Amino acid sequence: MKFSKIISFLLTCITSLAANVTYNVIAFPNEHGGSSVALVLDGKTIPMESNIQGEWYIKAEKPTQNFHFSILSNSDQVVKEEPLNREWDSNNDASDNYIFGKLNNNIKNEDLPKIPRAFQKVSNEKEFSKIFQEGQVKVINIVADQSVLDSLHQDINLAISGTNSDTLVEMYFIGNDSVKHFTNVTLSFSGMGSRGYSKRPYKIKFSDNPKDDKDNKSLFGRTSFKLRSLVYDCSYVKQKIATDVGHAMGVILPQVGFARLYMNGIPYGLYELVDNPKKNWIKKIIHEDKLPSNQKVGSYYKGVSYVDESDNLYPASLSVETDEKMYEILYECEIEDENQPNYTDLKEFINWIDTINNSTSVDEIKNKFEVDIFLKYMVIEYLIGHWDGYWIGGNNFYIYKNPTTNKFMFMSLDYDITLGKWDPHPPETTYQNWIPTRFLATPALIQKIIYHPSFQKQFEDYLITTVKKTFNIHALGPRLDYFKNFLYDDISWDRIVEPKAVSVNSDIPFTLQDAMNSYEEAACEASYGVKQWISLRSEFVAKTFNFTIPSELDYSLGSYGDKIVKEKVEAFETSEPGAISNLYNDESSASSATTLKYSYISVLVILIVAFLL
Repeated sequence: MKFSKIISFLLTCITSLAANVTYNVIAFPNEHGGSSVALVLDGKTIPMESNIQGEWYIKAEKPTQNFHFSILSNSDQVVKEEPLNREWDSNNDASDNYIFGKLNNNIKNEDLPKIPRAFQKVSNEKEFSKIFQEGQVKVINIVADQSVLDSLHQDINLAISGTNSDTLVEMYFIGNDSVKHFTNVTLSFSGMGSRGYSKRPYKIKFSDNPKDDKDNKSLFGRTSFKLRSLVYDCSYVKQKIATDVGHAMGVILPQVGFARLYMNGIPYGLYELVDNPKKNWIKKIIHEDKLPSNQKVGSYYKGVSYVDESDNLYPASLSVETDEKMYEILYECEIEDENQPNYTDLKEFINWIDTINNSTSVDEIKNKFEVDIFLKYMVIEYLIGHWDGYWIGGNNFYIYKNPTTNKFMFMSLDYDITLGKWDPHPPETTYQNWIPTRFLATPALIQKIIYHPSFQKQFEDYLITTVKKTFNIHALGPRLDYFKNFLYDDISWDRIVEPKAVSVNSDIPFTLQDAMNSYEEAACEASYGVKQWISLRSEFVAKTFNFTIPSELDYSLGSYGDKIVKEKVEAFETSEPGAISNLYNDESSASSATTLKYSYISVLVILIVAFLL
């Protein structure tokens, strides 16, 4: 009898322990006028614990009903409640990191709308980083002396592009399943025109201190990334959807995601999280991390148009310049072979372009230049109306000389002011009539490659294929609807966050309703809604080339938009209770913490039974 009671008692203990789960939420109580966070479970308010600013946890029973989180005052009074009803959706004994006020921050892969690939998947996608995981909004908290951050944002001189704003900080990068802490991080302002607004864009660079541990020098394969302020895009998704199209076309583009930014727990807003296409990115994405250790990356230049004091525009058109100084004005030399003067390879490329004519052979051109990928970039620029890109603006592109192939490569970028915003040409414009309006000359590669008799048909074939399979409302509409719904709580939050920096530009005001409207109709200085532009442009291309856009999607080449899942597991050690294991696979069924907990329970049970018997 005594033995059976002991066994019954122990089983009850084990069952009780097993029923307890850990709730995790990311919240900064000070932004809501509170000091702590509570779990509201089955009608009971349970104060939570925190060892890291922004991360709160508590172990409690699984809910029998819905649950949510609340912000508490110093006296444990509720000052703000989530207007949400959450359901336990984890197969583990610990939840994901919920975000206070956002219902779902880890969309399952099967619930993510994918878009059909227009062309074959490129192999460099295996080097994609989980920083930009699909179906998640990250949370970043920058930690530094508040007076330093205040000085950084109130110095009007630092709002000017080219000034040095480098500031050493700490950073917490919070994902749905991890909290990572970094020291010796360099925070600086980024961007050109966007830098002058009160919501600043930023660049994050991890430590390059040789004394630092390697885990402090990178995150998921990246040594830096950017936080774009989205001041020009009230839909928040133009660059994301355009980049998705580019990846579905098999071109090389930075990854794009989203993050909520805080500094010392103070909210700074919703940002576009984007790859920084610098040396580390070149190694990872262009060379797929296979560049020999004794070989350096090649010469790398960024094309930037120039506007003088009389508002005359000078494009980086890749044409021969009579004034040598213009090369330094129109092209930023980011990397150059150390054995030669700056701009040596760029001038070689430009001079070669100048020699191309209609009789220049395909082989000669393809032996020098990655033509296929350039044609695809130009398809993207035309379809999205990228008036601030190479074709129309002589701006926002990179030229890279690949040292392993000795070929030059073109890469287009910065797609936030597109899809119907500020393009002087309506969507019903042929590519032949889609021409610069602020300068007379058509950029050199458009003249020499797009209109080359051997490549014009190829360009048109790429254009037709892309519209048939990927760039149409049947393929992109569901994904845009998903973004609109998924980011609603984040956009709503962003609209009430007060900008922190002194402004040299007049801010572009818009409301939450403007943001929602921008998907369907003209809003925020755009002449067309995002979906409206896609429909009109794709239907016009179909009419021009006499084909019908299929309503049934073609996934024969696969899809783009899946979760990034790595085969290996990256270990993550933390001494903080409640922290979640940092696993590449978000859908893993059990954490190491779970295994350890139940191992300890088993040992304890055995010892108790042995003692009593």
